[in-house]
Amino acid sequence: MTYGYVRVSTKEQIVDRQLAAMETAGVTNVTIEKASGKDFDRPQYQALKKKLRRGDLLVVQSLDRFGRNYDDIIDEWRYLVKTVGVDVKVLDMPLLDTRQGEGLIGRFVGDIVLQILSFVAETERMKIKERQAQGIKCAKARGVKFGRPMADRPDNMDELLRLYGSGRLTLREAASKAGMAIATFYREAKVNGIRRAPVRRGRISGRKAKVAEPPKAGGRPTVEWVMSLPATERWQYARHWTPAERRRAQEIERERWR
Repeated sequence: MTYGYVRVSTKEQIVDRQLAAMETAGVTNVTIEKASGKDFDRPQYQALKKKLRRGDLLVVQSLDRFGRNYDDIIDEWRYLVKTVGVDVKVLDMPLLDTRQGEGLIGRFVGDIVLQILSFVAETERMKIKERQAQGIKCAKARGVKFGRPMADRPDNMDELLRLYGSGRLTLREAASKAGMAIATFYREAKVNGIRRAPVRRGRISGRKAKVAEPPKAGGRPTVEWVMSLPATERWQYARHWTPAERRRAQEIERERWR
């Protein structure tokens, strides 16, 4: 059975040239794949590989359509030819046809050509990556932006940042009013150097701050008062809570996040 394998790297690329070569060679059973040739972990190729049996023929238009990693190409070629017993033919390089190299010299020449072309295929891939990196660098220098576009900045953004920074709005409230995700608003605040003002505790103007006596129920501080404390200070009260008090604390926490 003869199988053809056609590959391009991206969905935008066309396969007409390779399909025309397959048709000229009389290959009708063709597998088309649009994936990078950096390795052989490609779904369509792996599915085709499972179909191959001893005596079958695998045809590719050129070696770089088979793969672009030197070591992987050599290993995969040897696995197909020596382990599975499949013949491989490269249309644009007649020397790379395992059916023609029956003698020792033929196999020797075929191995040399395979290694040279595998090296060329990987080298070309490395050059492509270098050109892409250079292109991106030049584009950034011209002011081209990559990635997802930034969310529209609301007209009242400065006011919301000020209220968030002063502690009058929580991060969730400020992000909701700005029509942004919490992470987006937080990133905007960070870029502008705004951090939410911490709650002042301890001494104020050289005098010890007065701490209001906590309202109590049954001789203990109420759940509402404990939940008004910073999270790091609640544990000393919360560890003595009853199940009913714990449920009340959960209700208060849910109400805050609405």
